[in-house]
Amino acid sequence: MNVLLIKIKRKILLNLNKILNLLKLEIKNKTISNEKLLKNLIKIENPIILDIGANVGQTIIKYQKLFPKAKILSFEPSPEIFENLKKRFKNIENLYIYNLAFGSEETNKTFYINERSHNSGFYKLQDGFKIKNFPDEKMSYKGSLNVKLTTLDNFVEEKKLTRIDILKIDTEGFEEEVLKGSLKTLKSNKIKYIELEIILGNVYKDKYFSFKNIEDILSQFNFRLYAINKHGNLLQNPNLTLNALYKSEKI
Repeated sequence: MNVLLIKIKRKILLNLNKILNLLKLEIKNKTISNEKLLKNLIKIENPIILDIGANVGQTIIKYQKLFPKAKILSFEPSPEIFENLKKRFKNIENLYIYNLAFGSEETNKTFYINERSHNSGFYKLQDGFKIKNFPDEKMSYKGSLNVKLTTLDNFVEEKKLTRIDILKIDTEGFEEEVLKGSLKTLKSNKIKYIELEIILGNVYKDKYFSFKNIEDILSQFNFRLYAINKHGNLLQNPNLTLNALYKSEKI
């Protein structure tokens, strides 16, 4: 009987060890976030970061934690949110906030203001649009603004920027237009990394997006898709949105 118990205990211990080893392997091979990836890739203490689509400052906080000595230039089209950002981050050094929007050319365009500021932008949401995890949140529009657009190329030239370590673009479907206004800067090899939002779901009226739209622009200038922050499909998540990180092959 004792011999049998010993054998059973040994078998249980062997199986436990196998399970523990598998868990260790899984933890070891766990994919790191785009934020940690950037922290590993960018070795300098004071990167220059352009935050296009600041909203309420989520990216400012994220990059401040990653790079405390970074120079961050943030851009927000909404005058109301812009003023809130200035008040909220008034004591942050090396942070410059602009009430500015970027596009493919200098022009004026209607900016739709949503009850949920995250979804304000140059495109209107589909009728009846709801966020999967926030089905009761208000999605109606409370107004619109006539916003003056400039191009990133013009801004870079005006400010005489010689390098951009991270270009972040989160403009609710307007990312492609921002890139179209950045062709000269992209060609000059000033940009090292581009982090942008790609909306794959049926979120906006008469407007659909794909990786191809972005790849057609960035591949011309030797940018390569380096990471995405999530996976999924439109069957389970009709509003699928993800962040993609591109790396210049010239650096």
